Amino acid sequence: MAQGGYTTGPGNRAAMSARGFSVPAILALLAGVASVATIPISSPVSPGLGVVAVILGLVSRRILRADAALWGSRLSLAGFLLGLVALAPQAVLLVIVGVGAALRAFA
Repeated sequence: MAQGGYTTGPGNRAAMSARGFSVPAILALLAGVASVATIPISSPVSPGLGVVAVILGLVSRRILRADAALWGSRLSLAGFLLGLVALAPQAVLLVIVGVGAALRAFA
């Protein structure tokens, strides 16, 4: 037995704790949650945070694919998806405004 009562070998908690979480994945999740939480405020903060969450989610997924020692794939995916959820109302609004402007231009 090693120090602290833990045995060394594959699959034990001591060996697994050496793996760290990806910081961009954590930041993507935090930005995604914040972007969804600010949707009712109807300010430019929500889509801004949504863009940040999407970008950080994509960056962290690339980092996680390259470094098998990091955890956070699900965190980055959640942040990415929450960022898209926050961007969806803005995208729908832009489409409605664009279609309305196009119809008025041809009328």
